[in-house]
Amino acid sequence: MKQPKPFGESLAAMRICHLVKVLGATCCRVWLPTLLLVTPPALSAADLPALFARFSADREGPYAGESFQLTLAIHISGVNLDKPVAITGLPATDQLLLGPFQELPIETVTLEGRSYEVRKFRCRAEAKNAGSIALTPALQGTLIQETRSYFFVQRQQRPVMIPVQPLPLVIRPLPDAGKPAGFSGAVGRFSFHASIAPQEVAVGDLITVTLRIEGEKLPDLFVPPRIPEGPGLRTYEMKPVPEETSGIQHVFRQTVVPIDPSVPALPAITFTFFDARAGLYRTLTAGPFPLTFHSERVNVQPIYAPPTPSATTNPALAPTPSPVHRTGGWFERLSNILLRRQPITISGDRDLIVRLAPSDSAKALFTLTPGSTVYRESSVEGWIRISSQDGIGWIPALPTVPTNAPAP
Repeated sequence: MKQPKPFGESLAAMRICHLVKVLGATCCRVWLPTLLLVTPPALSAADLPALFARFSADREGPYAGESFQLTLAIHISGVNLDKPVAITGLPATDQLLLGPFQELPIETVTLEGRSYEVRKFRCRAEAKNAGSIALTPALQGTLIQETRSYFFVQRQQRPVMIPVQPLPLVIRPLPDAGKPAGFSGAVGRFSFHASIAPQEVAVGDLITVTLRIEGEKLPDLFVPPRIPEGPGLRTYEMKPVPEETSGIQHVFRQTVVPIDPSVPALPAITFTFFDARAGLYRTLTAGPFPLTFHSERVNVQPIYAPPTPSATTNPALAPTPSPVHRTGGWFERLSNILLRRQPITISGDRDLIVRLAPSDSAKALFTLTPGSTVYRESSVEGWIRISSQDGIGWIPALPTVPTNAPAP
């Protein structure tokens, strides 16, 4: 004897159920997001035992001023967590300075027989001062649930608070024992290299000292070591070179001028830092740097000296009322106006060498005859960067006088 068909299998019942599901899905898309925004249900760890997060540090007990890594790992099992996750409740920046989080590849692990998808995010951290820091942030994500109904897919979103296991951090102070008098404040592991160019010079030549420090992050107020001024030497400040500096390499340059041919060498440079891994202060030394003076070559230009602020003492730096080259095209004339180029005339009774760099030992590019008109692009102490029809290069500041170019 055949059993009667259930009510749900009849054609009329199927049509009724389909209509109810379609209307229900439409209503959810209209009012459900509004309801969730007004009264978001916060799910606890007991409600979602398969969803949690934890912080970890790459070392235990970092020192004050030391850069270390923090990793946030979100464990997910059996639920669909949307990718964006908001993090709040981090320590103040005066306690713990955090860099941007970088997403790492997704991993799969097994904990107590359960398979988890692990999403990891990593950042650099640095504590300015010693002490204890409790890292107990709040993570808020969104759960996604999809329900299929014939040809329709109903997608529901629900905010969720992800429980985070707290991470206590103990920041150790730098030891006083063994701290050198010239401690730079750098904490971590570093390598240090210094070089000079040129080493074969004449009195008044510009020597460039290049300092490279490779390793971890340097302090914000880091003062690089430098060659001090001494007998027979005129020195200037060590300045950073941003275009050659990266996250693991720091480049600085200093200008040194020998004013006495009896100076045998530039003195050594020392760099001190605290090796956080070894727990010791270390001092690295580069130099001294021997110099060779050419007795047969005498610098015909005055010894390198900073320009005076008064335009009357150095007429080559005096502004001119009309910095426009009449013989150039409209683009050059407009560039002269925008860049405030200053026309100057080469004076003297002999040709002037234009060099690749502001140094008498730099490569010669071309020569300028007395009476030539060039344009001042920029200047450093004792040198002017000029442009002419033959090219761009550096000339000494003294052999030039201002030129009043006629208006176009």
